This record gives sequence, C-alpha cells and structure tokens, in this order.
Amino acid sequence: MTQSENEKQPATLYMRTSVFTPVQQHIPIANATEDDWNMVVTLSGNKAFSGPKAFRVEAKSVYQYPLTFNPQIEDDKFQGQMIIDNTDLGFQQTYKLRGKADRGPPVGHLQIESKVGRVTTHSIEIANKRAKRTAYFVTCNLPFVQGPAYVCIAQKKTARYEFQICSPKRGNYKGVVVFQPGPWPIKDVDSDGDEIPALEPDEPTDFQYSLWFTIDINVEPPDPQSTVELTAPCLSSNSLIVPLRNPLDHRIRLEVEFQSLPDVSGNDTIEIDANGEARYELIYKPKTVGCWNGGLVFFNEEIGEFWYNLNLTSTNPRKVDLQPMNAPLGGYTTQEITLENPLDEQITFQTMSSNNNNFSLNTDQDTITIPAQSQTKVNVIFNPSSIGSGTEQQPHQSIISFSNDKIQTNRVFFASIDQVGTLTYSVKGVGTKPQKLQAPVIIKTEIGVSATTNISFQNPSNHTIRCDLSLSTGTSNSFRVVLDKLENITLGPRERFPIPIAFCPEMLARHEAQLRIIGRLSPGKTWSPDNADASELSWTYPLQGIAFNWIAQRRETDNELKTIECVCGERIEEQLEFELNQNLFRFDERYLINMKKNATAIEDYSIVNENSPNQTFIQNSVGIQLLKRDNEKTNIARFNVVYSPTKLITMDCVLVLTLGSGGQLKYPIRFVTRDAPPDDEIVVETVGLNRTSTIGFRLYSPTDSPIPFEAYLTSNSDRSFSITPERGDLLPASANGTLLKLSFCPTVYGRTFTGMLIIDAKDNQWKYVVRGLLPQYEAPKTHSSLPSVNSDDYASRRGYKKRNFILENLQLHQTAISSPIKGASVLTKPNETTSV
Repeated sequence: MTQSENEKQPATLYMRTSVFTPVQQHIPIANATEDDWNMVVTLSGNKAFSGPKAFRVEAKSVYQYPLTFNPQIEDDKFQGQMIIDNTDLGFQQTYKLRGKADRGPPVGHLQIESKVGRVTTHSIEIANKRAKRTAYFVTCNLPFVQGPAYVCIAQKKTARYEFQICSPKRGNYKGVVVFQPGPWPIKDVDSDGDEIPALEPDEPTDFQYSLWFTIDINVEPPDPQSTVELTAPCLSSNSLIVPLRNPLDHRIRLEVEFQSLPDVSGNDTIEIDANGEARYELIYKPKTVGCWNGGLVFFNEEIGEFWYNLNLTSTNPRKVDLQPMNAPLGGYTTQEITLENPLDEQITFQTMSSNNNNFSLNTDQDTITIPAQSQTKVNVIFNPSSIGSGTEQQPHQSIISFSNDKIQTNRVFFASIDQVGTLTYSVKGVGTKPQKLQAPVIIKTEIGVSATTNISFQNPSNHTIRCDLSLSTGTSNSFRVVLDKLENITLGPRERFPIPIAFCPEMLARHEAQLRIIGRLSPGKTWSPDNADASELSWTYPLQGIAFNWIAQRRETDNELKTIECVCGERIEEQLEFELNQNLFRFDERYLINMKKNATAIEDYSIVNENSPNQTFIQNSVGIQLLKRDNEKTNIARFNVVYSPTKLITMDCVLVLTLGSGGQLKYPIRFVTRDAPPDDEIVVETVGLNRTSTIGFRLYSPTDSPIPFEAYLTSNSDRSFSITPERGDLLPASANGTLLKLSFCPTVYGRTFTGMLIIDAKDNQWKYVVRGLLPQYEAPKTHSSLPSVNSDDYASRRGYKKRNFILENLQLHQTAISSPIKGASVLTKPNETTSV
C-alpha cells in the first residue's frame, strides 16, 4: 500500500452470500518499506460488514486484512464504507462496500414415515441467531401437515416446533416448511392491564429473511379391506364386482386407481348418492400367463383412501373347439384360425399336433413368428384316411397347440412365466367317399408337340393298397399314361405316387379324357369301419388338353416380334389384323361333322402375361376389342389394342384367341413403356448450411381404396435430399390423401442440388424433379475508421476536392515556365503552323 493518486480514489468491493452465512474477503496490504506500519480501520454503514479495527504490517511483508460480510436479512442493497489509515505515514485508503444476501439454503431435511389415517407427530429444533427475541410464523405447502401458527424464541436461544401429519392418501410427498419472522404476537401487560412497550421495537428489516426445511414424507397405505383372488385364462376375461357405500349425507365421487395391476380395466371414477350404495366392476383380461399382486384403490377427500388387495392369476388359454371338418377320401379341406399377439414385442410359437397323419398346418416350419401387436392366419388341413370318423386306433381328431417359448420375469414374484402360454385347439374330421370327379388336370401344348404332366396320387389309407389304372380317351388319342405297368401297382400307407400323363395333339381343339384309379385294400381291411365289404374305391381325374398354334399378322416379317410402345401416362391405339386360314386348324372332317357349332369362330380373346400370376396391371393398362370377323368370306380378324401404361415397365404378353373348338391361337406382343417427362418440379429453398428445410405435398390413391407405395430418390440424386415416409399406404381423396415430406439440408456452398423423386405404387408411378436452392449470398460490407488514401471519404475528411487535370489543360493559353518555349501561345491561329 503506497500513497499515489490512484489510491486516493475509493475502490468498490462487492460481496455476496446467503443470509446467516458469513463470507470473508482478504484485502492485501503491502509494505515495501524498511519500517513497520500501524494501521487503523474505520467501518461505517451497514453492520453486516465487520473486521479488525487495528492491525500492524511488518516491514517488507504483505498483510491480508479479513473483511467479513454476515447478513442477517435477505436484501440486495447492503452498503458501507471502510477507511484504512496509516498512522505512521499519514495517508489513508477508502473502500466502498456493496453486499447482496440471497435466501439461504435449507436448514435441514426431514425424512418422515407415516400411514394413511394415522396421526404422526414430528418436531423441529429452531435456533434464533439474532440478538433480540423473534417470533417465527410457520407455513407448509402440504395441506395434511398441521401445527401451531407460530413459535416464539428468545434471543440467541433455540426452541422446538411440533407438528402433526395425517395424510388421507398414500404416496411420497415432497414439500417445504418455512419459518418467517414477524411481529411479536404476545403483548406484555403490567399489573393494571396496560400494555408494556417493547424494549427493542421491531424494525421492518427484521423480517427480511426466512428459515426453511425440506420435507419428504412417505405415506404407507392403510390395511386393505380384504384380499380377493381373481383368475382368468390368458386372452380371455373375468370380472370382479365390488360393493360400495356412501356414509355421508351428500353425493360423493370416488377416484379409482390400479396399483400394480396389469391387464385390468374399469372406470376412473364412480359416483354414489347420499347414504346410497353402488357396485364397481373391474374387468381382468390377461395377455400373459402368470401371477400378480396389486391393489384396487378408492379415494375421496372427505372419506380418505380404502383399498382391496387383489391376487391375479392368469392360466393357459382355454381350449378352442373348431368346427368339424368334412373331406372326401383322397382329398382335403381347410379351416382358418387366427393367432393373435397382444404384446409389444415379437413372439414365436412352437406348433404341435397330436395327429400329424390326418391334420397338418399350411406352414413349412415348426414355428410361427408374429410381430408385436398383430395377428396371423393359419390353415388347418384335414386329410382323412378312412370313411367316417376314423378307427379306434386312429380316430379323425387332433389337439393342435401353439406354445410360446419366450420367458419373461414377473416383477411381483420374480418368477419365470410364459408370455402368452399355450394356445390349444381341438378339431375333429369326418371322411366321405371320393368325389365322382376330381379336380380337372389341364395340359396346354402346341400342335404336334408332346407335353407331360404328373398327377400326384396319394394312398389315403393307413394300409397298403393295390391300384389299377385305366385311361378313357373316347375319340381322342392324344393322351397316354407313361407307365410300363398299369395294374397291381402297390402303394404303401400314405405313399404318394406320381402318374405321368403325356398329351400330343394333332388338331387345334380341346381334347378330353378320364383317368380312373381303383384302389383295393388287402383282404380283411375296409375303407369304412361301418361297412366291412367296402374294400375297393375309385378316383376319376378328368383330363383336359388344349392345343394351340402361333399366328402372324398379314404382311408381317418372319421372326419379327410385335412391339407396342407408349409414353408413361399417355395412350396409344394400334390395330392388329390376322388371316385365319385352314392350315392353322388341322381339323379332321369327322370332327367337323360332329361339331354342333362353328369350330373356327372366335369365342373369347384376351391378352395375358403367361410369366406373371398377377394380371391386374395388364387388365388396367391394356384393352382389346374385336372389330371384324368374317369366316365365310375373307377369314380376316381385326383387333383394336389400346395401351395406356401408368408405370415404367416392359411386358412380354400373348394375345390368346379361343376358338369354338376349344383350341387356341396365340400371338406374342411386347408392351414397352417409354420414360415420361416428370410430373412436376419441386423446389426447396433452405435458410442456410446444415439447416433442414422441409416442404410437404399430398398424393392421392387413383382408386377409392388405399394402395401401398414406396418413395425413394434415385441413385444419382444429391444426398442432401430425403423423403418421408419411405413406404406406406396412399389414401384416397375422400380421406385427404397421404402427406409426403421432402427435406433439404445442404452442407456446402457453390453446388447445384438436384435429384429425382420416384413414388412407386402397384400399378402407378409418379416422378418429380427436385431442386434445392441456397439463400442469395451477399458479401459482407466493411467500414474502417481509417479511410483509404484514395477513397472519397478520405478526400472529404481533408476538405480536398479532386482536380480535373484534362479540363485545366484545355484552359491554358500559353506554355509554362518549365516549357522549352516559355510563354508561347498554345492556341493555333488559322493557316498557321507551329513548329518546335
């Protein structure tokens, strides 16, 4: 500390703490001289500032003066002044003191245990640190905490404050208890009854602080009214009726809460008339197998809380009896069942059947996986082995079960339980005699070309049989059985036997035949337990052979594939003309005599894609109409083909003409869809780099029902673009369509952001060009306080005006002194030449 002009100026010290929490600031006093200093400190202003009144600073040392700030009230305007006098050197340093006192931290934390309906008493010790008596007025934000309104404490003393807790409802409650000083509530009187004035009257600043405690009360529930056992099969339901009574003289409403009760439902509230009764119904519909314990809690502010302890048990789902199934011997029938997964996670069922001989499922694996919150359908297939309900050893009945092998932990009992348990279905079947005719076997081939197909015949019996095969062809010799042996063919129990049938037509017609299979059991065996003589059965398979031939258009080049091209979304029409001559049909005269209708007449025509089972797109995009057919005169057939594609695709199709003879004429056509211009352009303007801008638009299903779609950006699109959702259902216009959102988030400047958005549906496609725009870049404008020498601002600041030297030179009349010819005129007279 030295005497200087700067040190004569007062310094300002700022100090901050909470009320009743002193804080200390050390002020260094440096003595660089060879003599000790005696210092005197004078403090004025608020008494919250304090420190030693005198101290000594030894030579060549630094003394840390401790200045203490200890506020007794909450305020932000504490002011004071401290003067440090050097009595040896005769100079002083002045400090302005400023302080702020915040609300203090909690004095303590109270952890209290209580119970509903029971009064719990607790007390707090309060200390009065002030030098005068103080009355603290008490408040608490928990309504069920009650106690005296105030507590009086003498100066520098402590007292205990006692309060009671009586909560009407269980739970964990957190709050605060605040002790706020206020006017002394007790009046002192003398013997005459007159009020004695306080020796130290209250000041307004005496009440500018508070003491407070945090409080955490854990309220346990009351004893239950009773314990109830409730059991229900998984995926089924059961109910519980609880009788209630209102003891009050007015209508009340009870709030209902389920404590640790899974898969239960019921009303959230129930109202009961004055002195009346009511019944509350609880529905228990478990989704999992196991046991749980919880509570059904009723609450009202006036009555309080009461509850019932519930023990819930969920057993395996009930066995479901399916409808009886009937199927002919050698055939089968199906019945559909629905498996549901009510959980929020995927589950897998293991399938089992007690009779795999007659009953099976339409699945290749022994497990069935069902996604969360969804269901799947499974077909039960019944294949009888005898006529009737089966034998005693092998009845036509089965128990089909679906067991869930996943394990979860019950949070109440910590026991392992099956999630859904085992779903059990019981099914019975009855076998009947074989149908007179089985499903027809259809074979198609070109004239003169042999085609072969197999008839898969299975021995339906559980015993060995011997089979005889016979082929009835009528007038057609186009079919034959490709086997070396047709009689006494031995088939073991449930054995499958492929029977190859060859078809080679020589005439453009539909050929028919029948294959009969006779199955004989061994002596003593019977097809029907009710008829001992039923040892022989037969199965008849109708055979239908359709011959076809290829045709070409008139004046068409050989081996030229007809191609119809159209731009996606547009429409094109073309005509096809065919000459149907007799060489195509190869009809036998005897066949034509027996025909009751024109064998060459076109009875039906269509365009099909033989390589695709789904013909919906062809039906929606290709149309054909027969314009003219004159068999008697020209045998010319003309067709009008309309192609209107809605998506980019190439299809190899066939025009099929079905004649009166049953034969077919085929003509190959290739439909090609050319890329169409984009449907529209979408421009997205961003607000800056690394900031996403989104634009939304609605797309509608072209039909009256939703259709699935997939939205994506082509591979050459900029990665700054994204589309959501990427897949889903396009809603029709009546449902306001589907909202799609295109987002753009650029990361660099100086690029062109483009892309192609494709929205692909089953039979439709939309294409949009997308462009991303960056905000217009503006170079920053700078301004320097020191202008450039050549700038206009610099010239204006110096008061200098720019000179126009060209204009000044034009105004000169004679040469200057620096010229070799001094004072000569620079103006040339007419007809006079100046030479230098």
